[in-house]
Amino acid sequence: MSDIFISYSRRDKPWVETLAKALEKQGYDVWWDPEILPGQDFEEIIKAALNASRCVVTVWSKESVKSYWVKEESTRALARRILVPVLYQAVEPPMPFGRIHTADLTGWKGKETDPRFQQLLRAVALHCEPSAKPAAEEPPPPPSEPVIQHPQPLKPQFPEPVVARLMPEPSPEPFHSGDVPPSPKTVSFLTIGFFVSAIMLTTGALYANWDKLFGNVSSPPVETPAPPPPPEKPELTMQQVRECLKGKDEICWKPSLDWLEKKVTSGDGEAMHVLALAHYLEREGLKAEPKTYCDLFKRAIAAGYSDETKFYKGLSECKDN
Repeated sequence: MSDIFISYSRRDKPWVETLAKALEKQGYDVWWDPEILPGQDFEEIIKAALNASRCVVTVWSKESVKSYWVKEESTRALARRILVPVLYQAVEPPMPFGRIHTADLTGWKGKETDPRFQQLLRAVALHCEPSAKPAAEEPPPPPSEPVIQHPQPLKPQFPEPVVARLMPEPSPEPFHSGDVPPSPKTVSFLTIGFFVSAIMLTTGALYANWDKLFGNVSSPPVETPAPPPPPEKPELTMQQVRECLKGKDEICWKPSLDWLEKKVTSGDGEAMHVLALAHYLEREGLKAEPKTYCDLFKRAIAAGYSDETKFYKGLSECKDN
């Protein structure tokens, strides 16, 4: 079921497209540019969409006032008291539509804040509310995070070599000309052993108290976060199933058909009606057998879903079933 059905002349399509997009931004489901496949009955599809709509917006122009189909669709909408006429061009609507107050949108360029368009929205709201929330403006992008430079870890300052501290500096001796240069002093093995032992003891003490003296400079282990659980598949809604039926999307139709059959089994009247329409329009894998869709229409009415009673009673093939 569409919220709004737009009746117009095909020669006014560019302006009507602007109007349809403005209404869709307000959350309305608009039926205005159908895709009719070869072999389909154009009149029956238009009639079904017209009967399924909750509001009809007729666009009067120099071309539409001469159109048989626009006047026929407007007559049906007038009989159901859901007609909201608008003027695209300065023309006089044909009889008997001239006595109905018409929204003047001549010169309108698609601005949604225009008071005349706002008046049209108030008139449409008397017949139906938007089936979706109005499209919100995109929020500004978040500010970029500042780049923080982390200081490099301090390197431990090692003490001067132990041997340099323990070895005594030789005192220079005076040297006189003519003297024989002194021979180098020899170091005993006992002295060497003492220095080696001192080095080993100092190294062991440094190793045992390394963390106390210089701290733990090793990097902490990095924990890998667990992957997020996969998102749950959302439950289908009747609005999504109707969109799939209207758009002829084979990818979404199979789960939509399974969902409808479960709802029909549970006694859902609206699901019976939508499944009947699917048979009536010969959707993928279904045949337009009058006995099947007429029986579903009857069951939908018996289950308390009476929104489309007029459409069902208008089908001649269902009168004998």
